[in-house]
Amino acid sequence: MTRQSRFNTLAASFKQRKGEVGPAREKKIAKSQDKDNYAKTTVYLSRDIYGDLQKALTDEKQEYSQLAEDLIREWLEKRRRPDVQTSKCLDVCKSFI
Repeated sequence: MTRQSRFNTLAASFKQRKGEVGPAREKKIAKSQDKDNYAKTTVYLSRDIYGDLQKALTDEKQEYSQLAEDLIREWLEKRRRPDVQTSKCLDVCKSFI
């Protein structure tokens, strides 16, 4: 009969509490590595709005890429259907201009 060390028992207990042991969870791939679903692009912004944008994104805990994607999707939808109203997100971004 093998004896487990106290450390192994403690480590196993800690992992269970963190949810690391149990059913396998799907590992999330970084956008930069997920070439099947994301394309890299570059955007040039005027310096006068860049700082305000950076602060606002930090306050909102939102990523640049998510904001850009949301706004672009909304813009494309509006082009397809002119009757669609602009969202609060688009109105907030217009306030930077």
